[in-house]
Amino acid sequence: MQHVARVVMVMIGLQLSLVSSLWAFAVGDIAVHSRRGEPFAADIRLLLEARERDKEIEVTLGNQDAYRSEGVKRPAVINTLQAVLPPGTRNVIRLSSTVPLQEAAFDLVLLVRAGQVTIVKHYHVVIPTPAPVAVPGVALLPTIAPVAPVAPAPRALTKA
Repeated sequence: MQHVARVVMVMIGLQLSLVSSLWAFAVGDIAVHSRRGEPFAADIRLLLEARERDKEIEVTLGNQDAYRSEGVKRPAVINTLQAVLPPGTRNVIRLSSTVPLQEAAFDLVLLVRAGQVTIVKHYHVVIPTPAPVAVPGVALLPTIAPVAPVAPAPRALTKA
C-alpha cells in the first residue's frame, strides 16, 4: 500500500512540474482605450515568470492562415494596426492605429512568442461609441419614448 502511495505522489509531482513549465507566460485580456472615430489604442497585459523576462518576446498580428485556423475572417482593419512592446516594458503589448477606426467591432488574432513557446490569442474587440458632446450653455434634452396611438373607445348610443 505504501508503494502505491509513493508512486501516486511521484506522478502528481511530475504532473505539477510539467504544468508549471507549460504556464511559463500568459497573454491577458485586452483593454480598449479609444472610441469609434478615433485612432485605435489598446493594451494587452503579458504575464511573465522570472525565467521568461530575459527571453526575446515577439508579437505579430495574425495573417490569413492564423485567422483561418481560428475560424474567422481576417478584417481589413488589421492592416491599419500595429502591435509593439513599448520600450522599457516587458509586460504590456500596445496596439494602435494611425487612422481613426469606424468599425464597431472586429476579430483580432495575435501571436505572442517567448523563447520556444507561441501563444495564439483570439479577441473579439468591441470599440465603444463616442460619448455625447456637451455644448456649454446647452442642456441635453431627455429622450422621449414614442407613444403608440390609442384607438378611441366605442360610444354607446342613447335614445332621447
